[in-house]
Amino acid sequence: MGSSMVRGAVAVAGAALFLGQAAPAAAINEYEGLTYAQAANQIAQSGATPKISTKMGSFLPTSQCVVTGSRTASSLNSSGTSNGNTVLLDLNCNYMFALPGVPGNSRLSPEGKEAYEEALQAAQERQAQAQAEAEAAAQAAVEGS
Repeated sequence: MGSSMVRGAVAVAGAALFLGQAAPAAAINEYEGLTYAQAANQIAQSGATPKISTKMGSFLPTSQCVVTGSRTASSLNSSGTSNGNTVLLDLNCNYMFALPGVPGNSRLSPEGKEAYEEALQAAQERQAQAQAEAEAAAQAAVEGS
């Protein structure tokens, strides 16, 4: 019985060694938070191939979808040669926060709240800029007449 335990331990160690070698060290979620277009560009510049692994939602065009996860995968073709490095991307194609009729993160979630506050601040800045430009144009018209 002692030799079967030794064989079992050797088999487990061999499997762990094999699994450790089969999966090359790779950055996981390196592209998280980027749009698909940004991530695909960075991946292509590194010499790898971007590939969509999963896609949730369909509101945004693919290029604007947000990467929620990424991992490097190497595959072998039927003859056992490498097809090159591929980076698998998980995409969220819903809007950053939910609106009536528009799928997205709940505004009560941390992600949705942050996205909503950023969008609100950007809208307020655009409105203030437009008002300042209108006032400058009105002032120029008064001075020009």
